[in-house]
Amino acid sequence: SRYAATLTGLLPAGGNGIFVYQWQQSPNNSTWTTLTGAVGQNYVPGSPSSNLYFRRIVTSGFCTPSTSPSVSIYVQSPVGNNLIGSSQTICNGATANPFTGSIPTGGDGIYTYQWQTCTDNLSWLNSGIVTQGFIPGSPTSNRYYRRVSSSGVCIPFTSVGVRIQVDVPSLNNLISGAQTLCATTTPAIISGTVPTGGTGI
Repeated sequence: SRYAATLTGLLPAGGNGIFVYQWQQSPNNSTWTTLTGAVGQNYVPGSPSSNLYFRRIVTSGFCTPSTSPSVSIYVQSPVGNNLIGSSQTICNGATANPFTGSIPTGGDGIYTYQWQTCTDNLSWLNSGIVTQGFIPGSPTSNRYYRRVSSSGVCIPFTSVGVRIQVDVPSLNNLISGAQTLCATTTPAIISGTVPTGGTGI
């Protein structure tokens, strides 16, 4: 979690020149709770886990205490649910299925995307595609894809990389030639070449 910035209070004026401070907090900007020990000019709110409002009451001399306008600290949840789909295998020249991409959660509810690709699942580069989904088209070699989702002040969430495996067509599928034989003769073995392409299996 991140720490909120210090709430800096201005030096008051008026009264007898001696100022006594008391900070308060509220979950709804209506019901206020006095913060024990928070009696300095400034206040360090730490790392709140929910939205909170803060204000400062200043007392000086016999005048009515002055209550500042409230300020808010909004707490956003981490970006989550950044899913893009499953790995797939296609034949070279075929069109891969689009990655639809889920709608994330968390942040401020407004999401930006950056799709990244690479060949080794390590050296990722931005693709320039910034939409929720991604259409990979017809890749000609094995590639990995992932999506970085950002929202608000939270750390961007990077999805797991998925792979599109591109198999080349099976080639070199040859068998030995035709035979002519007598009905009582055993035919020779029909031999086949080792094909190429595909997955190698």
